[in-house]
Amino acid sequence: MTRTLEEVARRMELMANDDGDPAAWDVHHWQEINPVLTDPLVQLTMGAPGIVYHGGLCHAPIRHFDPVARRPGLPADVAALVSRVLPDGIDLELVNLHESETRDVLVQAGAFGEHAFTGVTQMDADAGKVHEIPASDTLTIKLAPSSSIRVRLAMRRFASIPGYAFPWDRSK
Repeated sequence: MTRTLEEVARRMELMANDDGDPAAWDVHHWQEINPVLTDPLVQLTMGAPGIVYHGGLCHAPIRHFDPVARRPGLPADVAALVSRVLPDGIDLELVNLHESETRDVLVQAGAFGEHAFTGVTQMDADAGKVHEIPASDTLTIKLAPSSSIRVRLAMRRFASIPGYAFPWDRSK
C-alpha cells in the first residue's frame, strides 16, 4: 500500500509542476501522470476500451447516469460490472451497497445514446425470463437495498444519431 501511495504522490507532484508545452506532449501524457486510472473503470463498468488519445471519444455499449442527482455516472453506493460484450447486447450486473435505501440507475444504450435497447433478460432469480421492451436509448433499473441484479441487455447498435445531451434533456 505504501508503494501505491508513493506513486500517487509522485504523479500528483508531476501534475502540479507540469508546465511543458502541450504541443510537444506525447499522446499518453496524461495517462502517465494522472494518479487516477480511468481505463479499468471504463472497461469494467461500461464494457469499453479506454480513451487513449487527445480528444478521443468513448465508444461504449452503455453509459450510466444517476437520475435522482441528474448527473452522469453511477449513483452513490452502486457498483456495476459488464461481464460480457456481445454483438447484440451486454451482460450487466448492478449492486446496491446501501443497507436501507433504494437506488435508481439510468442505463443509456451507447455512450452518446446511439444504440437502442430491445430487450432485457434477467439472469438470476427469474433466469431466462425475457422481457421485451420497446426500443429505447435508456432503461431505468430500480435496485432494492442491499441487492444485486444480473441482466442481459439486448440492443440494436447505431439505431440513433449520437449526441451529447443528457437523457433527461433530449426531446422524445
